[in-house]
Amino acid sequence: MTQGPPDPANERLQAFFRENIMAEPGMSTELADKLAGRCVTAIDQTLTTHAEKSVLAQAVPEKPQPPSFDPFAFSVVAMLARLGRDELMSRLNTIPAIDNLRTLALAQHIYVDPTLAVPDDVRLAIVRGAEHRIASRRAAAS
Repeated sequence: MTQGPPDPANERLQAFFRENIMAEPGMSTELADKLAGRCVTAIDQTLTTHAEKSVLAQAVPEKPQPPSFDPFAFSVVAMLARLGRDELMSRLNTIPAIDNLRTLALAQHIYVDPTLAVPDDVRLAIVRGAEHRIASRRAAAS
């Protein structure tokens, strides 16, 4: 392996170590030079290893997160108006978690009785709430 041009930072670091090692009584210049070189090499290797591990840690994703629920993936009122009650109920049946159904209703301003504890009841309440919103809009427009 060929060495590139000398690194000024490494040269300064080696001079620092050499100077401090030479302060030890009975230390020869040759041995101080050799120890200073080893110190600089060890530091370079440690920093390189640390940098490589850091890059690898960033490259390997952590445990994948489950996709979060999007309460605006579709508009309940628009789907009911365009596609009808059966299509809306079919789409709501793809949402199994009652918490997600409640989040959808809250985000889209559709009232759902908070005492409902069965997902099918919450789905039906969402459909009825959307029907009520459409009826209100039509009444306001006439």
